[in-house]
Formats: sequence, C-alpha cells, structure tokens
Amino acid sequence: MKFSPANLRGDQRLLFIGQTGSGKSVLSRYLLKVARKQGWRIVIVDPKKDWMHYLGKKYKFAEKGHGTVDSPWLVEEFYPKYAVQIFQPVVIWTQGRALNIGGWCATQRPKGIPIVVKDQSEVWFLFRINSKDDRLVVRGHLPLDETPEVVDKPLPKYWFYYWEDSMPRPMLVKPLNLEKVAA
Repeated sequence: MKFSPANLRGDQRLLFIGQTGSGKSVLSRYLLKVARKQGWRIVIVDPKKDWMHYLGKKYKFAEKGHGTVDSPWLVEEFYPKYAVQIFQPVVIWTQGRALNIGGWCATQRPKGIPIVVKDQSEVWFLFRINSKDDRLVVRGHLPLDETPEVVDKPLPKYWFYYWEDSMPRPMLVKPLNLEKVAA
C-alpha cells in the first residue's frame, strides 16, 4: 500500500501528532488543498489564528447541487480547554460519519486530548514525538507489535508514519515534495 492523499474521504477522522515544526500543519494544509479541489466543504477551528494568513481570500469550497459533499473539520492544536470553549468535537468523532462529516485533529501532545478522538480516528499521521508519555499513548492505540520502532525511534524532520484502520501496521512515509505532488 502507498500513501495517496486522493484516497482520503471527507467523512474520516484524521489525527496528526508531532512536535512543533515536524510537518503536521504543512501536511494538513496540503491535504486541505487536495480536499478543496475535490469539492469538499471545510471548517477550520483555530484558536491560535495560525491559519488566517492562508485564508486571506475567501474560497468557494463546494458547489450546491452535487449531491452529498463531505465536510471535514480541522482542529489545529487541539487541547481540551479550546474544545470546551468552541464546540463539542466529541459529536463529530462519534456521530459525524452518519452525516458525512469528518474531523481532523492536530496536536503536539496526544496524552491531553479526549480518548474518544484517539479511539475513533481512522487515519493517523504520526510525526516526531519527544515525550515518552505521548509515545506510550500512541502505543496504546496503534498496532505496533511488529513495528515498535514507530514510537521507539525519533523520526527525522518531515518524515511521518501513516496508518489507516484497514492497514495491519503503520507505514513510513518520506517527506512529500509538495511542489512535485501538486503539479
């Protein structure tokens, strides 16, 4: 199996985990561009306002009348304190698929996010993780018996493990050449 952004669906729950500067936001921005080209409607919840300069102009994300349009939500830097202030993300992770609504969550510290987000995320993008506690959290949610190096060895910058719930184990993905892929 090979990682292909075009195979992602808008009703999936995605989890991006990794330290600052490891590539989470770069990959999620790229995947959102792919999603927008496919006609997905997109909602971004970003308490830190990091995404504002990427959305300087208004984008028409989807046309009406094309049947069901997938609607992923991206929550950048997901922490419980923001989730309580903004919306109840648990509904997206537990009931979103029935409504064709997905959820994308990015965090540096998986230990601090609700367990339902980790349990219900069908797709994981795992970048460099420094904290031993956070590596243990990942170990508890992914099939790592045959590949303990996923959490035991730190990854180089921009490399990541990709895992979907249909895969027997995570696969290592080298940094994407986004200019080449986008062409």
